[in-house]
Amino acid sequence: MKVLEGREHRLLPVEVEERLVEFALSHVGGFALAFVVGYNPSLRRDILAKVKEKLDGKVHLYTIDWTPYAGMSFLEGLREALDANLPEDSVLVLTGLEQEISPEGWYPDKKVFPPFLVSLNVERDRIVREFPFPIVIWLSPSGLSMMAEYAPDFYDFRNIVLFLNEDTQAYRTQEMKVWIESISEARYIEGPRKGAIRSLERVADRLRKLGDSRTEAQGKQFITVLLDIAQGNMGLGRDAAVVVADLEEALNEAKRLNLRFEKAKILLLEAEAYRRLGRVEDALDVTKEAVEVYRKLAREHPEAYLPYLAGSSNNLGNVLSESGRREEALEATKEAVEVYRKLVRKHPEAYLPYLAMSLSNLGNRLSELGRREEALEATKEAVEVYRKLAREHPEAYLPYLATSLNNLGNVLSELGHREEALEVTKEAVEIRKKLAREHPEAYLPDLAGSLNNLGNVLSELGHREEALEVTKEAVE
Repeated sequence: MKVLEGREHRLLPVEVEERLVEFALSHVGGFALAFVVGYNPSLRRDILAKVKEKLDGKVHLYTIDWTPYAGMSFLEGLREALDANLPEDSVLVLTGLEQEISPEGWYPDKKVFPPFLVSLNVERDRIVREFPFPIVIWLSPSGLSMMAEYAPDFYDFRNIVLFLNEDTQAYRTQEMKVWIESISEARYIEGPRKGAIRSLERVADRLRKLGDSRTEAQGKQFITVLLDIAQGNMGLGRDAAVVVADLEEALNEAKRLNLRFEKAKILLLEAEAYRRLGRVEDALDVTKEAVEVYRKLAREHPEAYLPYLAGSSNNLGNVLSESGRREEALEATKEAVEVYRKLVRKHPEAYLPYLAMSLSNLGNRLSELGRREEALEATKEAVEVYRKLAREHPEAYLPYLATSLNNLGNVLSELGHREEALEVTKEAVEIRKKLAREHPEAYLPDLAGSLNNLGNVLSELGHREEALEVTKEAVE
């Protein structure tokens, strides 16, 4: 029986929408703090538009782009952006804070930190008094890491942290409301993804015609548009060769402007496109290059870029495994686990899900090499982490607990520990039955897989009749 690959532990867009609506309604009338972690601006704006629609008539939702308030403290910016007498049922959403907490231009080794982050700690109590409303802050993973590291007093006030799944496969069937920023204006375009992509392509053409005269801001915009086009085409299942062409153009722009972070991000997307084309060696080359970029960035600014090094190392392990380089795959996955352990020690809430994912993958890598006792140890640890997460947030982590239990049952069965395998596989089945009752389209296939595994274990134990019944249920 094949051990399933660990999934990324991020919420689907619709789940983030639901959680944000719930957060706003449950905390209206008082201060509360939520962080949403993601970097795709098109998806962010789509989600916020839907949240606003769901909250219409229930609260007053204010979305603040921080760009005009750059250089101000958090409190000064809020005072400037908002009226003095806000309705009591106000909810604030803040975007565009990355420029204020970017690691570029400051020196952690000299203890010179972004003033904006310092102000959050100093002004925390006054912020709560002057703006007693639910506040949602949208950040990138590195932005969240910076916030947690250098504004810990403010960060400690958080009620919830939501990690957004920005894999286009996860929201393939959703309609996109895409914000497109042209050179001097922003235009809102709503409609199905094909129409949105055509609009994005028109903006890309306008930027393309500027050639090397594009400023850095325009170049970053050009890259963002090209990435949105590439991700949209991937979501529509279009020819991956077309996707690669868009990504190559974005990559050339990142190289022209020496944008290392953007370069690494593009390389990882390019790797996914190459995998879809069956060009595993090409995928391996660009993934290795991305890892090296993140490794250099992490040496310079570990608090900002270690999460990216861990994630790209995890990806590298998967690609190496696909190419049959199992020993190298194991080493890459081990590095991911070690980096996530380091991150968890400082920020467990933010990085425990990623540690669990990497531990699951480590179990897979060890199983592929026949090192099943070690695989068992890693898989058991993954289960324990998922169990803890599922106790605290069952709606988000029960699916992953079920997957990890399924994996554990497989490893136990391979080692001949069939009674233990039976118990954990039964638990996986019970969780997936519950999930399938609530969301049949999403979880019935997983339930069928767990039932099939349960039938196999029962058969191995000699319980033929029970195995037959379970197998029939799986088929039905």
